[in-house]
Amino acid sequence: MSIRKYNNPAIIHKEKNVSRKSSNWLKAACAFANMNGGTLIFGIKNSLIVGLKNIDSDYNYINEQITKLIEPKISFNIEIKTYEDKQYIEVNVFKTNNQIYTCNIDQVKNVYLKTKRQIFIANSFQLQDLVLKQQNTTYDALQLNIKKENASFTKLRSIYYQLKKKNINIQTLKLIDKDYLTNAGALFSDGCLVYQSKILATKWSGVDKTSKVVNHIEFQGDLLYLFKSAKKFIKKNSNLVWLTRDYDRIGLPDYPSQAINESIINALIHRDYKTIGSEIHIDMYDNRIEIYSPGGMYDASLIQEQNVFKLEKQIRNPILANVFFHLGLTKNNTTGLKTIINDYKNQFHYNKKLKPKFFSTNSSFVVTLYNLNYNRQ
Repeated sequence: MSIRKYNNPAIIHKEKNVSRKSSNWLKAACAFANMNGGTLIFGIKNSLIVGLKNIDSDYNYINEQITKLIEPKISFNIEIKTYEDKQYIEVNVFKTNNQIYTCNIDQVKNVYLKTKRQIFIANSFQLQDLVLKQQNTTYDALQLNIKKENASFTKLRSIYYQLKKKNINIQTLKLIDKDYLTNAGALFSDGCLVYQSKILATKWSGVDKTSKVVNHIEFQGDLLYLFKSAKKFIKKNSNLVWLTRDYDRIGLPDYPSQAINESIINALIHRDYKTIGSEIHIDMYDNRIEIYSPGGMYDASLIQEQNVFKLEKQIRNPILANVFFHLGLTKNNTTGLKTIINDYKNQFHYNKKLKPKFFSTNSSFVVTLYNLNYNRQ
């Protein structure tokens, strides 16, 4: 007897029995409370309902342990259910805002999070994100002790005016708050007010880091400067192959321009700026580009476990994203990852082996763009 609705490991945690020794299910309940909610099923193996022999005792134990060991108290519902002739327990943990939940395992309290494949203790990056969510704010909205008269936005104002034919409103875009710069304002202001606002760009002579360095540049400054500099670096170290076909010459770039733009902007918008000493890395090899940015997925999931085309927008720095949107540099109704893949698919010399790849950990995100001309040369 199977129930297919219990097949999403991102929001479902399954247990064959109600173990008194293992605490995995309790950690899962805590993780669901810290994230977007989820369901625990007891009496199931894979998708097969096997039932529980001591249903009343198990019900009371689950209820008692969740209430006793997770703090503050989470919002959950526990039910005994019957599927054909088998009884099992379903626990629904609900999403609640403005709380961070800990689970007390062996007298040690930790904050837990969950991906499809693992339950883990939140790292320092993720704890800081949870604190900001608890305060109903984001890093880029936080106010700094820098008065607005001590900063300028020459590049930002110029680009905006050229595009909109009107002056930009710094206050409306939340780059200042009560006459003081926000973190977003500091990142867009002229110069370098945020030390970790930098990109390390390297061109390698082969396909890995054992090869020689051809070119290495460190860019540090405001986000518009970083965007322009990163694009220029990649263009300088890329090629355009010409194909003659039916009396026409077709230019075939190593990397599609829109995919490059979106990859750089994705790194600038979604990276974690809270750690001083962290930076974006662009590594250009003969066969690919890897763009690394600090900070994993904002919802603590893993991008490689997601369907990019069904991905819900999760934005770590929404003010930064909004400014790039108003400058016409990104779209507001889709994720940049979809744009990257679609731009590749639209290229004349594309094949499925060259599909861009996305990989994340708890503290990093990497976009890999393949050289469309590598095997043609």
